[in-house]
Amino acid sequence: MNKIQEKRSIRAFMLSNVMAGLEGSIVATALPAMMAELHGIKLMSWVVTIYMLLMAVSSPIWTKLAERFGYKQMFVLGTLLFTIGSLGEGLAINILMVIVARALMGLGAGVMIQLPFVIYGMMYQADERRRVIGNTVAAYSFSTIAGPIVGGADCHFT
Repeated sequence: MNKIQEKRSIRAFMLSNVMAGLEGSIVATALPAMMAELHGIKLMSWVVTIYMLLMAVSSPIWTKLAERFGYKQMFVLGTLLFTIGSLGEGLAINILMVIVARALMGLGAGVMIQLPFVIYGMMYQADERRRVIGNTVAAYSFSTIAGPIVGGADCHFT
């Protein structure tokens, strides 16, 4: 892998962490407005819970699948699931569709959060690995702070 490919990979991994972090926190802030529009107050807690649950449970499974079938293939598959879930969430017409879409997103987020760190472990020695992982964690942390702000602004202006 040359330096250009390496930099692109790191940016893609950081972006995946940012997207998963934003998704986890934007929806929590926008949830009251979503529930008012979709009339799903009884199932409201599942919208947040299913995402976090499937993200946490699927992370070690994705890692094992990546060892067997390839890291790139599993990362692409997880990102595709996340994207399909995001599209489904945006097009949802009722709360059950939102929950199913969030479940797909949670499965995809499991790979988007976990696999970059496994790949960093294979790509870098300890000194360089610390720097790259620190930058990725900083990007994720920023997204979890920015998410509620974006979610709140979206609810305020719509």
